[in-house]
Amino acid sequence: MNEAVIGFVGVVIGVIATIGKDIVSYWIGRRNAGRYAAVRIVCILDQYVEKCVEVVADDGTSQGSPAGRTESGEEYYSAQVDSPEPPIFPDDIDWTSIGPDLMYRILALPNLALGTERFIRAASEHSFPPDFAEFFQSRWEGYADLGLEALEIIAALRRTFRLPKPSIAIGNPDWDSARFLRQKKNEVLSLRESERAANDAFLAEMIGKTENV
Repeated sequence: MNEAVIGFVGVVIGVIATIGKDIVSYWIGRRNAGRYAAVRIVCILDQYVEKCVEVVADDGTSQGSPAGRTESGEEYYSAQVDSPEPPIFPDDIDWTSIGPDLMYRILALPNLALGTERFIRAASEHSFPPDFAEFFQSRWEGYADLGLEALEIIAALRRTFRLPKPSIAIGNPDWDSARFLRQKKNEVLSLRESERAANDAFLAEMIGKTENV
């Protein structure tokens, strides 16, 4: 009887060990697949952030002067950097190896980029020379937001899958893309607030003059 019980327990332990080994192997495989996917996505988004920074840094000038010139010689500000294409991710990425919340943010980014371009085009319809202020402000704000979102996704992927930071600093080692993008967005918000205050003051002045007539 005791031998039968011992034999049965041994079988059970063997089954549990086999199942446990398979489960551990499965999760190790999922972890490795997720890390591989994260590396590929981070490389794509790193390049996208650089392109967003280029757009945000584009003030429509060339060598300090307005880049555009009409046939009659009038200068105007003209974008020097093309808007980047939305990020494209490889078809063979195993998206199930990434958590749903993070996966959603990654896959939503291309649609956010398309929406940003629509917003910029709409603003450009009410933008006039020589400075085309509405166009440039919407462009700076839109691509600052896209770049910051991409940077947050990169940071989340690095934390989740314990990816190393780049070991080589390209260009200025003190450069901080996130800080630059935030500063530029804050500048745009400040400009809009100043313009809104000026418009309100002008409107109040006009109403006052009308009431005094």
